[in-house]
Amino acid sequence: ALVLQSPRAWKACRLDVLGRLILQAHAREDSQASMHRLSNVKVHPYSVYKSMLCLFGMVDKCQSLLKRSVECSDDGEFPQAWLTWMRHNDMAVLEAGDKVLSYLTEELKDCESIGEFFDAAGLLCDIDRPDEFVQGLLQSAAKPAK
Repeated sequence: ALVLQSPRAWKACRLDVLGRLILQAHAREDSQASMHRLSNVKVHPYSVYKSMLCLFGMVDKCQSLLKRSVECSDDGEFPQAWLTWMRHNDMAVLEAGDKVLSYLTEELKDCESIGEFFDAAGLLCDIDRPDEFVQGLLQSAAKPAK
């Protein structure tokens, strides 16, 4: 449940979520049938991944904007602290929603490459070679050689 994760928990798993979304977009492009391993490890054009990357960007921005003001040292108690904060800060939630929408339409929507997306989404501090990151993901999910 991404919505209930603390910022610390999100930071720990966000690159895994990103990787899974990229793999899902790639697999959907290659096959309509269910598959357990990728057979094609060639990186597709950016347009194949764009919707999943934008979804990730929105979730990541929501995580940072909506949860940065919540103070809670225990990840287990975070969901309750966050819900209490949201109940008392409805205007801040609405403003954050506007910022997320603006971020999506002004920053992410116009990206034309994976590298450009990683730059706009602030991921280059975690992954300095986006193209190699995607290629590595695809190779790790590929069928073993026979």
